[in-house]
Amino acid sequence: MNWFPVHLHTLPNAFVAADLCGVVISVEINTSKLQYYYNPSQQWMRRWPAAESDRLTYFIHNWNGICPQKLSEVRIVFSIENLPCNSTFNLLQLRDSGLSSIQIFHPHSPNIYIDPITGLSGHGHALLKFIADNNILLDLSHLSGNLLSHVLDHAPGPKIVSHVVCSDLLQPSIVARANAMMPDELLACDAKLYGLPFIDDLLSPIGTPDPLHRKTGVALLAQHIKRMTEIVGIDRVALGPDFFSESDYEKLGVNTVLGLDTPLGLINLRQCLLREGFSDNNIDSVFFENAVRVMGEF
Repeated sequence: MNWFPVHLHTLPNAFVAADLCGVVISVEINTSKLQYYYNPSQQWMRRWPAAESDRLTYFIHNWNGICPQKLSEVRIVFSIENLPCNSTFNLLQLRDSGLSSIQIFHPHSPNIYIDPITGLSGHGHALLKFIADNNILLDLSHLSGNLLSHVLDHAPGPKIVSHVVCSDLLQPSIVARANAMMPDELLACDAKLYGLPFIDDLLSPIGTPDPLHRKTGVALLAQHIKRMTEIVGIDRVALGPDFFSESDYEKLGVNTVLGLDTPLGLINLRQCLLREGFSDNNIDSVFFENAVRVMGEF
């Protein structure tokens, strides 16, 4: 079963064998997470740069040293979700090495480009211009409300929302849910792709810090995919799992949706989508064809 996830921090070996035809890997600059995800060799880590900005380039240039062997036959492109906090980096070099997208905002990773209160800085405006001028996708994940509108007003280039859900399927809350957008916000993004995550706290209709109270499953992801296709169209929806259960996010009470933590989950997801009225061609579009088409442009 072919698939092309558009947002992943790590890729367990079991999923490499699941007819992977491409993947967008989020570059990791945090040393402890890198070691947890990939367990790189001592030789690889001895050369791990001290500066976060240098780690971006090192990770991409030396990817073959930590990736599973079979990935040599798979198209690998890279994204940046967590920008270095207070440093600049060689974007041209990263783009030429396989960087396809940059996420400008993350609520837990402050940077010099954007502030959740004041919006884009001078560095942020320059970054958006560079992204637009150099055929790099701007990832709008984690943005919503006024901050999303502010970024969209200054972002003329191509866009992606690599991991997002529609707030229609979530219970109302006084606190904004992470990575949820209203239908009008999704349409305003005018993104080339919208990836659906496999993470329980993002998909659960109930916003709760207790995983035991989240009501999630493969069928719920299928419902989220269906709703997203109704809003943005079948040709712009993809899979954006984020991470799988072998991740330190488990310590934070965040887990892969039960049933999606093994390749069998992809088969079950396909069956759920068939029950939701999707054709085999529609499912192929979501699983890999849309991603193959769009990522081939970048």
